[in-house]
This record gives sequence, C-alpha cells and structure tokens, in this order.
Amino acid sequence: MTRTSIVRQRRAVETVSGLRESALRRTSDDLDVKSRPARQVGQIPGVVTVLPRHGILTLAVVIVVVLLSGASRLETTVNLEWRPHRQTVEIGEIVEIALYAVSSTALDVSVTGIQAILIWDPAYLGFQGIVDPCNGGGTCPDNAYDWLTSDFPPNVLNITFDDGNAFYVAFAHFTSGAQAVATSEGLWVTTFQFEALSPTLAELRLEMTFDEATRTRVAGGQPGTDITGELGPPAEVVIVGCLTPAALAVGCRYLSITPAPCMDPIALLVTGEIGDPAIACLSAFVQADGTLGEIPVFQMPDEWGTEGTVYVTDLTIVPSATYDVQAACGQEGVVESVSSPASATTWLWGDANDNDYVDYDDVTLVLNGSLGNIPEGTILENLDMAPCLPDRYIDEQDITRANDAFTGADYPCLIPCPDAGDFADYLPCMAGPGYAAYSGCGRFNMDDDTDVDLADFAVFQAAFSPPP
Repeated sequence: MTRTSIVRQRRAVETVSGLRESALRRTSDDLDVKSRPARQVGQIPGVVTVLPRHGILTLAVVIVVVLLSGASRLETTVNLEWRPHRQTVEIGEIVEIALYAVSSTALDVSVTGIQAILIWDPAYLGFQGIVDPCNGGGTCPDNAYDWLTSDFPPNVLNITFDDGNAFYVAFAHFTSGAQAVATSEGLWVTTFQFEALSPTLAELRLEMTFDEATRTRVAGGQPGTDITGELGPPAEVVIVGCLTPAALAVGCRYLSITPAPCMDPIALLVTGEIGDPAIACLSAFVQADGTLGEIPVFQMPDEWGTEGTVYVTDLTIVPSATYDVQAACGQEGVVESVSSPASATTWLWGDANDNDYVDYDDVTLVLNGSLGNIPEGTILENLDMAPCLPDRYIDEQDITRANDAFTGADYPCLIPCPDAGDFADYLPCMAGPGYAAYSGCGRFNMDDDTDVDLADFAVFQAAFSPPP
C-alpha cells in the first residue's frame, strides 16, 4: 500500500466518525427536549408566549393570532352620528341635537380630537350655541368627556352662523391616560342648540370637506392617526306650529292678510281689539270668499286669495278699528293652536289714500275708480266703501259714501258689537219695509235698501253683545 492510499483511508474513517457523533448529539438533544417541560422561549412585543412540546406549531398559531389582533385594531374607526333630544318641537322652542363619536367595532378607541363641518337651513333653524355634557369640569355623565376645548375656532365658516354652516372642534387633554374614549355605545361629544323658526322637517348634517384645511376628522389611537369612520345620516326634527301672518289695512273697510309659507293648511282668525267695546266681541274666521264666519276654513297658504294674499271685508270690519290676525293650525277643521297675532288698523272713514283725513282728493279717487280709472299704486280695496257689506265693486254708492264722509257724515253702518244702548236706539228706527229710514237711523239699515225692517234686525240680533 502506498503512502498516498494510507492517508486517504484515514480521512475517510475520520469523516464517518464525525458524522456519527453529530447524529448522536442531535438525537440526544431531541430526546432532551421531549423529556423536559415546556419553557419560555421568547417575547413578541406586548405578548408573552410559551413554547409547549410541539413548540414550532404553537408559536406559528400565536403569531397569526397576534397579527390578526393587530389588524383588527387598525380597522377600528370612529363614526360620527347625530342624536336629537326630541324629534318634534314647537315654533320658538329650542332644538337640541347631540353629536356622538361611536367606535366602529366592539373595541374602545382613544380620541385625541374631533373637528366637524355642520350644515343646516337658517330659514328653519336659528343657531343658538353649544352645551357640553360635562359643563366645563362639572359632573360628567359616564358616556361623556370633559374636553380641553370645545368651541368654534376662527374659520371662514364661523364668521357668521346666520348662513347655515359652522366648523366645530374639540381637543382632549394632554395628560397621558386622560384621553376621550369612543365606545360602541357612543361618546357624547356635545349638544348643538337651535331655535325652531318655521314649520318643516328640519335637518342638521355633517359635511366631510370644505377645503384642504377645513374638513370633518376624528384623530386618535396612535398620535396623529386619522381614525375617521362614517358620517351618520342627517338629524331630522319636525317643527310644528303656526307662523304669524302679515296683516295690513288697505282701506277703511278692508284688511290684507298674507299667510306665512308652511307645509300644512291653515285657517285665519280675526279678533277685535279687546280695549275697543265696538269690536271687542269679534272673533271670526276668514272664509274662502274673504268674508268672516264662525267656521274655520283651512287652506294651504298659497291658496288664500290671489297669490297667497286675501283681502278681507265684512260687516264687522269697520273704519278706525284695530284687529288682530292669527294663523290657526289644526286637522280636519279643528283648531289645535294659533300663532302670535299681527295687528292692523283700518283707515279713517271715507279716506281713500291713507293720509288720515278726508278731502276732495278722496272723492275724486273713488269717482275715477267707478269709471275704471284706478291710478297706479291704488287698488280697488282702497276705494270700496259701500254697501255696509262691501261688494268689491266701485259704483255710485261708493261715490255717495265718500262724499258724505267729506261733508262730515258719520260712518252709517252698524258697529260689530252693539249693546243694550244700541238696541234702545234701534227700536224707534224700525219703520218697516218700504219706509225710508228716519234721520240718524242709517247705521241700522244693514242691507242698504233704504229702510229699517226685520231683515236688518236679524243682522242686529246676530251681532248683539249683551252686557256681562
């Protein structure tokens, strides 16, 4: 055997021996692991894991669980939603709508700040301010938080609140562990207050973006993280009640009434001034034809009269008298509520141009009106004075009445609320049909037929106001 062959044989033996020892060591280690109890092998941030006998498989499961848990936390956002305190309010009452921050999952989420763009219709809601549930450090409800600041910062949306938009912000305290927490039940952020201005279905909604610097956003979780979720639907509040109509005197025998726009039919109520005994007894509803009656007539505001304005005249609408006009709301002909009153005072008897005295100009206006020449700025109702129930027509009777007033004659028709004294004056005036009314008895001639008879008495009887 050569020397070279001997060297090769030794190396082969050493290689086989090394492989055998290595295999024996691995077998020994494996047996040692299987015979020992489980042991702690490492730590994943935030999680202490224990490696059981089948450690590699268990470790893989733990890693998957941790990763899935982390993914759930990342997917949790905070939704913003409205919760009105009441769904129905009366005109003039305060509408309160709370803003809530709600976790999108069952996990609680820390909130460091909220900013929100608010939109509403200022024709129906008048902004009044905010009321925080914790009252600046006072007793705090369990679902609320005492914000470091809760206000409207300098912003183009906050120059005025009369235009129906605003930009609100709330910041949490700087102290670690003192952050606001949005739960799945909701964090009560604040409450916005509005005055109910007009009957409607009023809405308050959130807008996501106005410009780059002004947008609705929720920050929280890790510092600086945008966790904004969904914006809830608009808050809806039903505003009910009657709006005050516009009332004007447009003659010595006419009122002009314009109901305010609203969603439901209304009736119109006319009452006499309480302090004036001549009309204090009057309380009647405007009828479809513009006269007054006992039964309320309900119509949509734009159905009253011409283009939503009704011209009202009646035996009970007399010169130089003050009337209150109210809108009446209700259903099926039953009045449930009335608006605040608007007042109007009719013109002086015989005055056709509302200058508080009667002269030849008034007579001329009526004369020209009877010929169809009504000047610009004058309407028929300014000139119509006769008969005692005006007929919405200008003729010789109106000329006569204007001329009589010019010469100093008193108003010739019955006052709306006659009393026992008027009845005493009436008795000697009732000569019967076909007989001309005696001097001074013209005010009892209700139907302008020259006499005072039982037909006139029927009107007097209906209007008679007995002493209390």
